[in-house]
This record gives sequence, C-alpha cells and structure tokens, in this order.
Amino acid sequence: MKLNFVLAMPFSFAIVAGIAVLPGSADEYSIAVTKYSEGNYAEALQHFAKAAQSQPKSWKVQYQLANTQLQLKEIEKAKKSYQKCLSLNPPADTKANCQRAIDYLNNPPQPAAPAPYRPSLYQRSSSSSSSSSSDAGAPSAAEREKEAARARITREGEAEIQKMKAEEEERLKAAQASTNRSWIHADGSIQTHLSESEEAEFKKEVARKEAAIRDRMQRQLNSIK
Repeated sequence: MKLNFVLAMPFSFAIVAGIAVLPGSADEYSIAVTKYSEGNYAEALQHFAKAAQSQPKSWKVQYQLANTQLQLKEIEKAKKSYQKCLSLNPPADTKANCQRAIDYLNNPPQPAAPAPYRPSLYQRSSSSSSSSSSDAGAPSAAEREKEAARARITREGEAEIQKMKAEEEERLKAAQASTNRSWIHADGSIQTHLSESEEAEFKKEVARKEAAIRDRMQRQLNSIK
C-alpha cells in the first residue's frame, strides 16, 4: 500500500482559514512548499518546522510538516504531526488522510513471502529429461542390492564346494591308508590304494554333492527378482 500525500498549493492571502499569519511565516511556508515540490525534503522540513513554530494552530502547516517527515522516514515525528493536525480540526478530506496515515504507520503491511519457485513446463520436462539421461546408465539402489545378493550367494556357494572337495580328498586318503591292498613301486616304495570301483564311487559322491550345492545356489539366485 502506497500513500500519496499531495501538498496543498500556498495561499497568497494574509489570513488563512481565519488564522492570522505572523510576519515572515508565509515566506517560510512558501519556501517549504517549493523545496518539497523540488524533492528537497531536508530543506523543506527546516522551513515547515519554522512555519509550524510561528503558526502552531495551522492544521495545514502541521499536515505538510507530517508529509515531509514521512518522506524523510521520521516515522514517530510524522505520526505526532498528523495527530496534531487532527487536533486542529482540519477539513474532512484532510482528516481522513491523517487518520489513514496514522493507521498505516501504526500497522505497516508486512512484506509478502516470496512465492515458491515453480519451473515452467518446458523447464520441468527439460530438467527431468536431463536427469533421466544422466541416470540412464546407472543402476538403481534396488538393482545394486540385488547384484550384491547374487554375488554373495555365488561366493558362498563356491567356497562351500571347495571346502567339500577338500574334505572328500581327506576322506579318500584316509580310506586308502586303511585298505589292505597295496602296490609296490619299482623304487621299492609301497602305496596302498582302493580299487577302481571304490575310487569311482568317491568321485561320484563328490560330483553329487557339488551338483546339490550348485542346484541350491541356482534356486537362491532365481528367487531374487
């Protein structure tokens, strides 16, 4: 809300609204009006203040003094001058202006909060397409979790197979050591061994266990959707 207070043009009469004008006061008022019209509010204030001293019962001087103080952002002084003008019983339009000015200065409007930024449709589609293109080659968090789970299942399964084969190898050696059959090498060393069918059974058992582990691994991998 912007208040525009228009200065009244100076009168050339010696008597204003029935109030006697003291010598020199009319000149101060005229000079003040001229300075105000030129935008020189600091000098206008000086002359309006002098005019107010010589014409303490002039509502017009008080009104123009208040307007000038308002231009210079002397808020408290402006409110007092508007109130002084009201106390001098000005015309109805001036009285209304004074009251509006006082109400405005007592309750200045608060600046509105800035509206949230809302990109245009083109900007939204452009930004979303650019983000989509930048993310196109990167897997999502869910996909990364699935890949990690697959890698863990495969790693643990292979480790289990290696452990099983090592255990079966030890079991084969123990069986060979406990057999009654032996083989004498040309160098005189003696090696005990199992029959071919027994060794074949050991190999089948190892293959069966490995297949079972890999089958379980595959089922676990297939369960990851």
